[in-house]
Amino acid sequence: MPSSFVSLRAGDHSSRDEYGAASPASPARSFASLAIGNNANSYSNGYSNGHSHSQSNGHSNGYAKHQSNGHSNGHVNVKSDSDVNGLSRASHDDEFLRLPAPQQDILLLHGPRQKYSLERARDIPELRGDREILVQVLAIGLNPVDWKGADYGFGQPSYPWINGRDFAGIVVRAPRKQSRVQQGDVVFGASTDYRDVRKAAYQEYVVTTDYNVTRIPQGVSVKEGAALGVAYVAAIVSLGISFGLNFAQPRNGAPAGPDLLRLVRELEPRNIPEDVREEIFSGITTSERPHAGEFIAIWGANSMTGQIALQLSKLAGLRVIAIADIAKGGGRLTELGADFLVDKYDTKRAVEIIRTVSGGKLRFGFDANGADSAALLSEALQKNTSGPKSHLLGLGGLPKQAAAGVVHHKVPIKIFHEDASAGEAISQWLEDLLIARSLKLPEVEIAEGGLSGINDALDRLRSGKIGGRRIVVPVNKESGSQSPVPQNGKDVPNTFGVPISASDFSYADSLNSDPDRVKFAYWVPNVSGGLVISKIEQRTHWDHKSNIKYGRIAERSGFEYALSQIRFMAGYGADNQHEPVSLSQAILAGTERLKLIIALLPGPWNPAIAAKQIASIDVYSEGRTAVNIVSGWFKLEFTSIGQWWLDHAERYRRSKEFIQCLKGIWTEDSFTFKGDFYQFHNYPLKPKPISSPGRPHPEIFQGGNSDDAKENAGSVSDFYFMNGNTLEGFQSQIKDVNERAKKNGREGQVGFALNGFVICRDTEEEAIRVLQEIQGKADPEAVEGFRQQVQNAGSSTSNKSGMWANSKFEDLVQYNDGFKTKLIGTKEQIADRILLLKSLGVNIILTAFLHYEEEIEQFGREVLPLVRKLEAQGRGKDVEDEIRRTGDVYKAKKSETSTSTKGGDGEKKLSSAEPTTSAAPAEKNGQPTSTPSSNTQPRSFASIGAPAAVDTPVPGIKNKPFSFLADEQDKADIVRSIAQPEREETKPTPARTFETITSSGKTGAQANGETATDKTVAPSTEEPSFVQKVVDKVVDHAPKKVQEKIGHETSNGHAAENGVHEEIPTAYERDVRPSTAVPEKPHQESKQAAEAVERPSTAAHERKGIWGSIRRHISLRK
Repeated sequence: MPSSFVSLRAGDHSSRDEYGAASPASPARSFASLAIGNNANSYSNGYSNGHSHSQSNGHSNGYAKHQSNGHSNGHVNVKSDSDVNGLSRASHDDEFLRLPAPQQDILLLHGPRQKYSLERARDIPELRGDREILVQVLAIGLNPVDWKGADYGFGQPSYPWINGRDFAGIVVRAPRKQSRVQQGDVVFGASTDYRDVRKAAYQEYVVTTDYNVTRIPQGVSVKEGAALGVAYVAAIVSLGISFGLNFAQPRNGAPAGPDLLRLVRELEPRNIPEDVREEIFSGITTSERPHAGEFIAIWGANSMTGQIALQLSKLAGLRVIAIADIAKGGGRLTELGADFLVDKYDTKRAVEIIRTVSGGKLRFGFDANGADSAALLSEALQKNTSGPKSHLLGLGGLPKQAAAGVVHHKVPIKIFHEDASAGEAISQWLEDLLIARSLKLPEVEIAEGGLSGINDALDRLRSGKIGGRRIVVPVNKESGSQSPVPQNGKDVPNTFGVPISASDFSYADSLNSDPDRVKFAYWVPNVSGGLVISKIEQRTHWDHKSNIKYGRIAERSGFEYALSQIRFMAGYGADNQHEPVSLSQAILAGTERLKLIIALLPGPWNPAIAAKQIASIDVYSEGRTAVNIVSGWFKLEFTSIGQWWLDHAERYRRSKEFIQCLKGIWTEDSFTFKGDFYQFHNYPLKPKPISSPGRPHPEIFQGGNSDDAKENAGSVSDFYFMNGNTLEGFQSQIKDVNERAKKNGREGQVGFALNGFVICRDTEEEAIRVLQEIQGKADPEAVEGFRQQVQNAGSSTSNKSGMWANSKFEDLVQYNDGFKTKLIGTKEQIADRILLLKSLGVNIILTAFLHYEEEIEQFGREVLPLVRKLEAQGRGKDVEDEIRRTGDVYKAKKSETSTSTKGGDGEKKLSSAEPTTSAAPAEKNGQPTSTPSSNTQPRSFASIGAPAAVDTPVPGIKNKPFSFLADEQDKADIVRSIAQPEREETKPTPARTFETITSSGKTGAQANGETATDKTVAPSTEEPSFVQKVVDKVVDHAPKKVQEKIGHETSNGHAAENGVHEEIPTAYERDVRPSTAVPEKPHQESKQAAEAVERPSTAAHERKGIWGSIRRHISLRK
């Protein structure tokens, strides 16, 4: 069956199937031939932009090769050679599948009565909702509101702003759900959601929804589509909802349309925006709806909206009185079906004619001009105080008072984008009308010059000389990036170890073209000691020259952000700390694209000083700054410099005011604020930071896991930082913050960033060995110092779930719980896990590395391209699919304790103390099989803090992983392996090893300013690990004397009385793990914390006593 619509999709046909979706259609023409005609008057399903320099592998509007962006709807499992949303990835001729570099040109309005300015190299807008699509704009239709709003200061929520209501173009990113709209469709639409700058038309890429666009049928040109959107939507919403016209049984053989009034009144009122709710549910009664044969008068019928309203009224069976400039537009209005023509210039006579023609029974008046003509139209309406009322709708204004018996209406156009069912009904009927040729297309006048020519075209609109026609501006790009980008379905370039050029950003451009991508950041190592508290070698330097080098490598490897942390002092190995604002300034000066997230600490910083510093840096870095507001967790850091140490809730209240002040100072001409912590009176900041659509000020990051922290995120922050967690923990945090954002009227405005430490190696075993060495060589005094600093700071949190509360010794070695994010393994495993995190709602992955010198570039060379390739296949969008693939790595186990999944005091606890999967690898010739690919279930992951080295061979036990130990000989081997010569025995002391300390609290990024609570907790009931269970079985089979010895010691409490709380080293820890005993002179705060924490449970004492007994007994026997 021939295609009904113009599309560049692969396939044989494009008719609607049973789902209302269009099946794949073979492209009737290339992208270039669609976009470019042979000359300025050539409009066969396209138009000319005055250029004819078409290239064989691109199109001729100046774009280079386009990047692959194949997209999955989320309801199918995509393979590399399968169709995605009706598109074959095997085709290399589909230019729409290749986006250019991740910048675009836009038109910005900086203030009322100003010309639009052309801005280049701006970010392409990002998709947020499941039904959002990205359209590459081919043509823009100009509306009167485009110049009236700019001249009179309405329709722009702030400045600078992007305007534009009508567009037509190619769908380059399809919706995530099943839809009639698919990638490659040529569509047009109306941007009625003017508060969302992503949806404005004056840019090269527009975000909209699938239910707000109409596919262009064969026989309709792109320029004609670009002229239709707003006019059609305004007309049908006015007539169908405000006046109640029913289009279900149209005249003249037209296809059946919707009964919009019935459709919207079946909606839940509370789901309708309040400003249009009354119009929709109380505007007109059912008995007053118009009937076939009734009159409607349209003042301004020669306008584009008037012409559409005229035709729709005729389809509904009404008789139309058209009031317009008859000399200029009379012929066109007659062609469209007007029953009576009335000249608008003799207003008094016009009103009399309308009354005469309608017999004094005119009940419906539609005004498309303004308040003055609406008042005249009101005079012509029937004034019936006892019978059905008359109805007057004004698109440009209404009389100040309604006449008796007349109901005033304002078009509820917002319903078009607020309700999917209404938007879909409106858009789909327009497709049907165009296919059936039941709607006459608008007359169009082409304006040359692309985006830069719009100012001149708007001047022509202001002159009033464009009557009855719509100006359409083809969008051409005069200059574009010619840098190479990856081809569809192929690996991106530079994946085989080719060095990244220090002056070439083409590789980064190729990686970061997709606006729906997950982004990557890294921790700036601006403190000494690296990113782990370990004595392992770290090829990571903290001096400014090294950090500038890291920044240059990162921005060319695909990283987009770097976080510069704040420390005024530290006692956990980070003895030297560079101040973040000044170091970030140096990094920004030495880089070209990298954005720096600069940590600020309320208290030491006054918001006026911080705002001034950041604004200045933002100006000369051209908008590359962001801030991370750290509420504070290290008491001594405040008191040592003379700052008050506030309790937890007050620190977060202060942070909230700090953020409010930053926003106000950055965006208001004269800032006044009266808070509990900060006060300002008419403070003018100049210069202000760079402001652009979607970024009115530098982005604001903030973290923490308490209710206070999450409330700040939901109410004032742009991004919320999270630490490593379980799957359930991530879902709980993200859901909580999103709900708080919605309650604060900021739904969809808060992003999520997640901290993770990356260890990428050729095999999972090699990566785990690196992790084990990091943890085994941990600096015990430094880790203990860090633990002391963080233990008390979160004790006053309202939900009693402070940061690091469930972090064990091994977790604290990376002081932001980065190991828990599980970015440890092969590049395939890490990529899979990143896509799972993206599907949960994570927007930015904040990475850290052991060796910054080489691992930043390695990550950009090996992991990032794989992530982008999988994203192009539709991965990272379907949560259930990603959990099925990778979720077991993060799922909590019954015996784990970690962050709460419910919130409050009685929630279930989770942890990373056990292996992430229970599946044991198969053996081959007595050896474990190699690491499976990313498409199979991940192997057991030796997680952070695991008391047993799962799947790690133990010397002397036939080289078998623990999960294969079964026979009696293996049990005996375990006993022998454990009974190594013991370290010199220490005298019993009240000080506890770190592992015996149990605390309750919550998790979050170290930069987020929240810590573990020192609240006393109940005895641990944690289930023994696998190794302990094995040893219990060994005990059952031990000689009788051993059992008697064990029974004697545990029954009389001998082990507990003598303070025997010895850890059982895992296989990888025996030789490298240092003692974790608390120093003899602990910090005073540590002593207080120790007194508040209960002793371990009796069961824990017994288990440790058993181990000590076994080891001593075996030693005696030897």
